[in-house]
This record gives sequence, structure tokens and C-alpha cells, in this order.
Amino acid sequence: MLDQLTPYGGYWFWKREEGSIETTTGNARRKLRRHARLAGLSDIHPHHFRHSFSVSMLSQGVSVPDVAAILGNTPRIVEKHYAPWVPKRQDALENALKKTWPVLKVVNL
Repeated sequence: MLDQLTPYGGYWFWKREEGSIETTTGNARRKLRRHARLAGLSDIHPHHFRHSFSVSMLSQGVSVPDVAAILGNTPRIVEKHYAPWVPKRQDALENALKKTWPVLKVVNL
């Protein structure tokens, strides 16, 4: 179907409005901001939905490599940006540390 469209400047999803070029994603961002303002919300960005979706998947037990594959990221990026927000995962890591070092002593040097 895209081959039947005439691309603008070599791209299919550009459009010209009032002498400027805007992308479809730019239009979606503007609409999102407008609706967020109408709802009394501020500082809304499309990546907030990506973050929420990622944390939800991890919270439901989807593996880090699978979440990475769905997002088009590496497992390392998922571990760094999304996994720390999963309380069950953080509790498991904390328990693992407690098993490793059952009694931690603070030593003043």
C-alpha cells in the first residue's frame, strides 16, 4: 500500500502544514500534550507509556530478554531502565543479598 502513495521528500509520513514539515510522531506528541493538559496533567511524554508497559510486563513475570525483544532493546538496557521499578524483583535481589551477607556490620575506620 505504501508503494501506491507518493512520498514527500522521500518519506511517506511527512506532511506539509503552513510551510513547515511535521512528522506523524510529532503530531501525536502534540495531541498527547494537549489532552494531558486538558486532563490536568503535565510533563507527559510518549515514553511514559513505554516505561509503564515494560514495568507491567516485568511485574507479570515476563523475562528480561523477552521484554527486551518486544521493545527492540538489549537485556542490559531493560535491566538498567525498567527492572529497578519492579518491587517484587527488587525484594528478591535484596533477599539474595541478605542470604549472602546475613549480618552486616558497620565498621568505622
